Amino acid sequence: MHNRKYPFPFPARAGKGGPDVATQLSEQVSDVGSKHREEEVHLHPVPEHTHAIHIPAIDALVVELGVVAERLKLMLDEMYKSRMFVDFSVQISTNIFWEVDYHDRKFLYAFDENTVTLTWNTGAAGGTITISPATWTSISLPRGTKLFASGVPDASPHNLKVRACDERMI
Repeated sequence: MHNRKYPFPFPARAGKGGPDVATQLSEQVSDVGSKHREEEVHLHPVPEHTHAIHIPAIDALVVELGVVAERLKLMLDEMYKSRMFVDFSVQISTNIFWEVDYHDRKFLYAFDENTVTLTWNTGAAGGTITISPATWTSISLPRGTKLFASGVPDASPHNLKVRACDERMI
């Protein structure tokens, strides 16, 4: 390593018979540099443009941060979904079924202005749910269950409003 001389930006002031301040400081810096020459640590040379630095540990960290950012985005999307319910209408009758679909939510409710009796048959088991007029009624059944509307002719299927949500309404 070379002896470094740092320029002193202030005007030189000579003392009584001695060297000026800039010269004194330059000599002190040279002395400090020569004392620690043996103890210097060899560092990676830093290129002039920092975008050219590729250190494997930093590259791995950048990749990991990308994964974390993607996971946070998915969590935020899930939180947003959990707040928003999904309303949709289905047409069902005695022979026209609707297959239970939660639209990525936890609970299902049905609403109608009139009393409607829904039936389902899953293998040996089956059952009925009566939708009371002007109230949301839980129809949380296993996914894929086929629901029918009893006593509704196929020529004019009944229009049933369904809500999929993440929070209980009752």
